[in-house]
Amino acid sequence: MKDIEVEIKRNEKISADFYKLSFFWDKSFGEPVAGNFCEIKVNNLTAPTLRRPFAFSGFDAQTQTAEIIYQKRGTATNILAAKQSMKTTIENSEPFVVQFEDDVISEKIKILAPIGNSFYYDSKISDKKRIFAVAGGVGLGPILFAAKTAPLPTEVIAGFRTEDFVPNDEIFAGIRTTLCTDDGSAGFCGNVVEYLKTTNINSDDLIIACGPTPMLKALHDFASQKNIMCKISMEEMMACGVGACMGCVCETKYGNKRVCKEGPVFDSGEIVF
Repeated sequence: MKDIEVEIKRNEKISADFYKLSFFWDKSFGEPVAGNFCEIKVNNLTAPTLRRPFAFSGFDAQTQTAEIIYQKRGTATNILAAKQSMKTTIENSEPFVVQFEDDVISEKIKILAPIGNSFYYDSKISDKKRIFAVAGGVGLGPILFAAKTAPLPTEVIAGFRTEDFVPNDEIFAGIRTTLCTDDGSAGFCGNVVEYLKTTNINSDDLIIACGPTPMLKALHDFASQKNIMCKISMEEMMACGVGACMGCVCETKYGNKRVCKEGPVFDSGEIVF
């Protein structure tokens, strides 16, 4: 884990309120894996005081690039979304992309990373045949990373409220993906659990998931009924990211655990919802 300042390479709006941020990251800093997250200080001012946690959505060692997908929904993420170089371009009426030229000094952010465990830390996963990787909202980032690095055939199931929140197709390139929307405006009409009920998923498969707690609980209940292993990444506010502040504690069957230190990925059966 490193605490360093890195250059932003690209800041792209990919759907309503959702952005993808790419930044310089050399593997010597610590190579991120699916499930890991980072803590970002969005500016050098006194406010926002605390860092914010963001799950890695990708890492490319060759281009020395790491990525996160985030939603603009508060002070810190509004500041993050506004970060850009001196040049912005709009191409083909696509969502704006902030681009950096060789003679332009890009903005920087302070990052503590990589932190946390992985979706694939459990050796029992090797006994499975398929992975159903389920994302809800901003939980899409770590699920895409998990799909790209999956050790088994994988289908991503991504749930959104409406088509307006579905990212551009480029995000899903090369990944078998099923979209679900609550209103049926894109893909399957219904939530991710309702879609899973239409598949032939069974106990030989694995579910991994990241998203809102009600979705994670519904997935746990579904997986329990069918005796399916289910790994979930918990979403909590993390002030320090190193297990010191106890601000991200979740209740488990084995006592309270820190999401940043013992997680963020847990067996769904551990969590007391």
